[in-house]
Amino acid sequence: DDGYLIAFFRGEFGGLLYWISKDKKTKYKVANSLIAQFIMLSGKLYAIEGLSHGLSSSGSIVALEKENNKWVVNEYLKLPSAPTAVQVDSKNNFIVVTSASLLSIDQNKVITSLIPKGIWDIYLYPSSMVIQNDVIFIGMRKGIFKYNLLTKEEEWLLPY
Repeated sequence: DDGYLIAFFRGEFGGLLYWISKDKKTKYKVANSLIAQFIMLSGKLYAIEGLSHGLSSSGSIVALEKENNKWVVNEYLKLPSAPTAVQVDSKNNFIVVTSASLLSIDQNKVITSLIPKGIWDIYLYPSSMVIQNDVIFIGMRKGIFKYNLLTKEEEWLLPY
């Protein structure tokens, strides 16, 4: 309401999160963090952060909150691998695609592995996700992965 949170994601070269006032005259660094995406849930601001590089893959969901009129990053939940995209499903669960898997995280922070080892695990690099009518579409190299939350049906959609 009083400015902008801006994330700079530079992969293995690091990341920064800044707040800049609406008039652009005031700014401060919030954190050294590899924020990949912001998301709102129940009126609160969250983000996914982390990095998959080489044999290493780690990340978390963080809560972005104001403390003493300044934005801070607080870890909400550690993830088993680096997140690349996040959405909220019809039951208000976080749905997170990571470098290796597809996860559902409920309001009690319980992680359910929808797909423990996705077909994207080797060089397909998922980068975006939408959920429509309980069907997840994950965009990545070479195509789109489709997953139905109700039937658990999986489909790999390829361009013609």
